[in-house]
Amino acid sequence: MKKILTIGCIDMALNMKKSQSIPVRESFRGDWKVGDYFIEYWGLKGQEDYDNKIYLKREIAKEHNISLIEVNPSDLNNLEKNSGC
Repeated sequence: MKKILTIGCIDMALNMKKSQSIPVRESFRGDWKVGDYFIEYWGLKGQEDYDNKIYLKREIAKEHNISLIEVNPSDLNNLEKNSGC
């Protein structure tokens, strides 16, 4: 699924960087970074350990005013429509 999203972003001509550290915590990485936005694909949502990481990343983003775009598997059904492009 990450490959589909990556290809979709390339097709939309975004200046995208893959797997970027969130500036306030090196141990947390975003799946992609586009400009000032970190993009997370929650592909394992529903698994307890993974859900805990989701919560932590959301809290870090909120606390440090980091723009976080969250993508769920269901969002990929129509990438172009959901992206607003």
